[in-house]
Amino acid sequence: MKRTQTAFLKLCLADALIKLMAAQDYNSINVNTICELAGVGRTTFYRHLDCKNSKEELNRQLFSLL
Repeated sequence: MKRTQTAFLKLCLADALIKLMAAQDYNSINVNTICELAGVGRTTFYRHLDCKNSKEELNRQLFSLL
C-alpha cells in the first residue's frame, strides 16, 4: 500500500512539474511552486526526493516513468 501511495505522489509531483514547464521557464520553477500545484507540502516532497537538487531528481524519475 505504501509503495502505491509513494508512486502516486511522485506521479502527482511529476505532473505538476510538467504543467509548470509548459507555462514558464524551467529555471524559474522552485520546489514551493511544484508542491503548491501538486497539493503536497515541502516536507513530503523532500521525504520522497531526498537529493539536494530535487527538481533534477524529479525530472530523472519522470523520464524513467515514460
